[in-house]
Amino acid sequence: APTPAPAAAAPAVRQVRPAAQPAGGAGKNHFAGPTKAFTINRLEIRNSSTTFENPFLAVGVFGTGGTLKLSLPDIPLRGGDDKTLMRFEIGAKASVPEDADSVLFFELRSRGKNAKDSPPKYWTCVNVPGLDPGRLQLQIYKAPVEYAAVRQRRVPKQNCFLHLTIH
Repeated sequence: APTPAPAAAAPAVRQVRPAAQPAGGAGKNHFAGPTKAFTINRLEIRNSSTTFENPFLAVGVFGTGGTLKLSLPDIPLRGGDDKTLMRFEIGAKASVPEDADSVLFFELRSRGKNAKDSPPKYWTCVNVPGLDPGRLQLQIYKAPVEYAAVRQRRVPKQNCFLHLTIH
């Protein structure tokens, strides 16, 4: 689950998420006002330093200052056993409120045997107002993730992408 960016010298606070839903189960519009709908098609990670036990994609909407606005249900992932090329075919549909101050974050995480979520290993983000209809390929970045735009240090994971279709 995404963790809101800590305030200056404050400890990080962990956001609790609803139980995971099957891929494609989060596509209904439950928001008042305009929304942006999308389908998460596939995630490709090349030459990963690790394999993931019980991997899932955490999706959250944050303000540009790093404040969590909305947390979507976790999306369980299947496959990804080969560290040379982890390809997760997802097909999940979702929609988020169209807000000028919103950034959509996607984080690859795993859940260990004791049901404790690991910190994100890889992540990407996109501004919600910039989502125009069509296909979109987002660059994947290495951890750590920073939710406040002004403090982000994006370290690209070469040839790794999240593929979306914006409706």
